[in-house]
Amino acid sequence: MSDDCEINLNRLKDKYLDSVFDIKKTSDLEFKENDIIIDAIFGSGLKRETGGEFADVIKKINQSGNIVLSVDIPSGLFGEDNTDNNGAIVNACITYAL
Repeated sequence: MSDDCEINLNRLKDKYLDSVFDIKKTSDLEFKENDIIIDAIFGSGLKRETGGEFADVIKKINQSGNIVLSVDIPSGLFGEDNTDNNGAIVNACITYAL
């Protein structure tokens, strides 16, 4: 984790302590009915298919039925050609990009 990331994570925890959780295993990941999921797992530079724990998290997000907002690009989606992409991809409701 970069210094900037750690600083901002601590700011978020200070302000919204009950809303920020550290998840160690996919099985610990639970979504409440009205939770909004913000997807920022990977960025636009992803060049390989998602697999393993990352794919498990993405599948759990997609099966949640919750609103999903992605930052820059849905995690698992390649920025260019997805013809041969068989990895897990977040099914975002909305994607926010700059």
